[in-house]
Amino acid sequence: MSRRRRGPLPAPFLAILPLAALLLLACGSGDDSGVATAGGATATPSASSTTDKQQAMLAYARCMRENGVNVPDPQPGQDGATRLKFDRHAVPQETLRKAQEACREHLGGMDVKKHLDDPQAQAQLLAYARCMRENGVNMPDPDFSGSGGAGGADREKFLDDPEWESAQQACRKHLENLMKQRSGS
Repeated sequence: MSRRRRGPLPAPFLAILPLAALLLLACGSGDDSGVATAGGATATPSASSTTDKQQAMLAYARCMRENGVNVPDPQPGQDGATRLKFDRHAVPQETLRKAQEACREHLGGMDVKKHLDDPQAQAQLLAYARCMRENGVNMPDPDFSGSGGAGGADREKFLDDPEWESAQQACRKHLENLMKQRSGS
C-alpha cells in the first residue's frame, strides 16, 4: 500500500530532490568528478527536445560559474544524456550549496517533485533511502503523508557523512530509474 503525499516532504528529501534532478552533483568517490545529468528530463515545462535540455544545462553551468563553482560546459554522454562533470571536492561545500540553490531555476521541469504522487516514484525514493542505509548512511524513509516524520535533518548532514560517497555510488541507480521514468524514456 502506498502513502499519498498530502503536504511537504521532510527536509532530507526536499534537499535530495534537486539533487535527484541532477542525479546528485555529489555523486562519485575519491577523485571522481561530480556529475549533473539532464537525460530525457524536461528542461522547462514546455521544452522537450534535446536542444532545450542541453540549453538548460548550459545555462545551469554558466550560473554555477557565476556563483563561484568552476564547471565546464556540459557534454553529451554515450547514452544521450547531457552531463556536467567537475571535481566537487575542489569546491567548498558551502559555495557548492549556495550555487546549486541559486542555479536550480535553470533546471525547470527536470524537478521531480511534481511526480511524487506516483506510487512508482515513491517506491524508488523508498528504495533509495533503504539502499543508503544499507550502505552506511542513516537516511530516513521519505514521509509522503506530509507529516514531516523524518525530522529536521538537512542535506549537509548527509553530504558530511563519510559513507555518503560510496553509498551514493551504490544507490544512485534508484534515482536514475526515477529520472528515466519521469522523462518518458
